Amino acid sequence: MDARCNVPLIETGSELILVDLGGGGKFQPTEGLLEGAVLSSGHDPLAVTKVLLTHAHPDHLWGMLGADGKPRFPNAAYYIGAPEWDFWMAPDYATAMPEALHAFADGSQRDLGAIRERVVTIKDGDEVAPGVHAIATPGHTPGHFSYAVSGPETLVVTGDVVTNEIVSFEHPTWRFGND
Repeated sequence: MDARCNVPLIETGSELILVDLGGGGKFQPTEGLLEGAVLSSGHDPLAVTKVLLTHAHPDHLWGMLGADGKPRFPNAAYYIGAPEWDFWMAPDYATAMPEALHAFADGSQRDLGAIRERVVTIKDGDEVAPGVHAIATPGHTPGHFSYAVSGPETLVVTGDVVTNEIVSFEHPTWRFGND
């Protein structure tokens, strides 16, 4: 079973919000299509007002920049957990990691650095948009966040909070994709 990961697009009435940005075409052929998906939903990518990041792993973040090195959603504010920002943006982060992870760290620091002026760091319980609340769910990464979207029913966007070996061992044929 191929499981495609989707990037939620939330309309609150006053906000157009993406949760994560996918891998930006850097991992597999089914990714890197986010701008087109936003357009096909009837929205201009320039109308995205907020991007809520669950965490800064490449498959959630590396869709941040276009080929020109500029943010794909330039009018958005970018929300990330304060512990996640501090972890990834530490000056010695890349060199403190094993060499095999240096490119991973460099890419995440590159993308986060490109939006530095538009970043809002958040903590557990913050209302990041009308009816949208941040939930600290550390574990997968130090500052992983999920988001609860209120309405007639509540939707919780969990990012990678539920990816674990028990699910993987129970269903070894399930594969997870990016974007």
